Amino acid sequence: MVNKLAGPGGKENWKREYFSIPNLMGYFRILLVPVFAVLYLRAETSRDYLVATVVLGISALTDCFDGKIARRFNMVTEWGKFVDPLADKITQCVAALCLTTRYPLMVWLAALLLCKELVLAVLGAVFLHIGKKMDGAQWCGKVSTVILDCSLVILLLLPGISYSTANLLIYICMAAAVYALVGYGLVYRRMWLDIEQEKGKKRRWRIGILSGAGVLVLFLIYVLVGAILPVSGQKEVSEDYQSSFSVDDFYSEEVSGDRATLLMDNEEALESRIRMIAGAQERIILSTFDIRSDDAGMQVLAALYAAAERGVEVKLLADGMRSLTNMEGNPYFYALSSHRNVEIRIYNQINFLRPWTIMGRLHDKYIIVDNDLYLLGGRNTFNYFLGDTDGWRNFDWDVLVYYTGQGAGSMEQLDEYFETVWASENCTVFHNSTRLANTVSVKRAAAELEKVYQALQEEQPELFTAYDYEANTVETDKITLLSGDTTIFSKEPKVYYAICQLMENATENVSIHTPYVICNDAMMEEFGVLTSLVPTVQLMTNSPANNSNPFGAAYYQADRLKVLEQGVTLLEYHGDYSYHGKAIAIDDDLSLVGSFNFDMRSVYLDTELMLVVDSEDFNAMLREDMANYEAKAATVVDEDTTVLPNGEAVDQSVSPIRQVVLSGIRLLLGWAKFLM
Repeated sequence: MVNKLAGPGGKENWKREYFSIPNLMGYFRILLVPVFAVLYLRAETSRDYLVATVVLGISALTDCFDGKIARRFNMVTEWGKFVDPLADKITQCVAALCLTTRYPLMVWLAALLLCKELVLAVLGAVFLHIGKKMDGAQWCGKVSTVILDCSLVILLLLPGISYSTANLLIYICMAAAVYALVGYGLVYRRMWLDIEQEKGKKRRWRIGILSGAGVLVLFLIYVLVGAILPVSGQKEVSEDYQSSFSVDDFYSEEVSGDRATLLMDNEEALESRIRMIAGAQERIILSTFDIRSDDAGMQVLAALYAAAERGVEVKLLADGMRSLTNMEGNPYFYALSSHRNVEIRIYNQINFLRPWTIMGRLHDKYIIVDNDLYLLGGRNTFNYFLGDTDGWRNFDWDVLVYYTGQGAGSMEQLDEYFETVWASENCTVFHNSTRLANTVSVKRAAAELEKVYQALQEEQPELFTAYDYEANTVETDKITLLSGDTTIFSKEPKVYYAICQLMENATENVSIHTPYVICNDAMMEEFGVLTSLVPTVQLMTNSPANNSNPFGAAYYQADRLKVLEQGVTLLEYHGDYSYHGKAIAIDDDLSLVGSFNFDMRSVYLDTELMLVVDSEDFNAMLREDMANYEAKAATVVDEDTTVLPNGEAVDQSVSPIRQVVLSGIRLLLGWAKFLM
């Protein structure tokens, strides 16, 4: 056998093959991998993460130039063709593994990348053995690499990115990796076929692509039709419920054991939640439509985790749609769910294979602490609704109820409702594995929650001292929980029916606050019935220009004059932010606060709760706070005129771009009004 590197010039050939400049750059990239890993795993500040990302950026720059240098100066070698992609794969896999310490979902991406490279390595070795070789990187591989590299840089450079965004990037990378694996598999398949066979297979391949696209389209149609058709018809209230309902049941002549207060301010609402959780001795129940790990959400999660650490039983119930985007793949929720004293359940977890279950949502928002304290209202658990953070916010209401231990109370009603939902077949357990608690990312998240709680104790010590709930609440004659069906399918409009009956029983006035007005004919006619029975009926909602929900704005814009024609005094809020409050004041004694919107989804699809408070003191409190919002609302006179309380006309016109969006929604999705 002749040694090609021996003899004259052999040493130079050996150096050229293994120690050319492009190959040295490849070695350098491999050496940078452990440097990056150490820097990233030890990073604590934004500057630390930036330094780690810069190291990875230097590696990427050498990757960009080594191939060009090799081709420009005729330094292309077989060894270099092996080293260059090897350095790429090692860098990508190690970066993905490092990111698993922050993003649990990254474990699956790292495993997928490893499997992909192993499969392709085996296929490459097999074909090399039979004398066939792939001609360079394929487009599918290049696309996958670009997507992966860009996503890794974003995740590395922005450690504070939301977990929903991070998980979306990871899912995209997983799809790109599968795309590359399938693409290379098809290339190897073509290599396996001889030339004549390949000519006959090209048409079949195109047919296969079209068939695959057709299957995807059919699946999307299956999901859409399956989700919409089962809930397209609206039920009516049964005669049994109507006959069992009595307005008198919501009033009492005696003082109850419940005392209550109203939480109007977002910062106060967050502080009240932290104070309640911090003071819990036995149990905490939190039910929410949407909870996130932003600033406000982290404080609540940290307080719950600390409560569990001191032996309090914690139960968290969340909606399936929002949990999919905000809780899955989020180590803070995994740290909580895997704690021995915590159980998290998800109401109607999303399953696209069973689309007829998708539309049912849990819209309840409440907290129960021990046996004498609960809070119920319309606030979700994140920055928009809680705290005093910068950026967008929604204004809403909560009722805090304290049971004195003497006389009738309402806690039992809320407990019974919670247990009905919690024990139903619609709820599934969310990641409670003790093994999960020992993963790096979850341990790290648990440590961060402890730091957040410690900082809270240091910065707001008043939230962790004894609080006189009796002195900070008012007497009530009776508090009643208004709830409906908890099925995930179309529901009887029991909550809406009860609200209408209570409003129709008013003798002087009814004041309604709701963020959305999305009505069918029956709901619109009810406004007319109400104004025929009650002297003054006033409704405040967001103007089309101010509503943060484009669907709510679009449908309300089309129906606002219809509401006005029913005899309702119509106000449109135009403050700095969108109004999300859901409250009703009836005469001077009855108040309703909760999660119910005047839209078809609240009436027929979602679970909804309203707390009915019989108390003149509480009613006065509610009306005073309502008036604060109404001072920033304009009265609708006609289609083109709205007037502030001081008589000044207000321009509530919608911007041209927004008007195009709203018109497009009504044109294309007018039929979907019952889903919004």
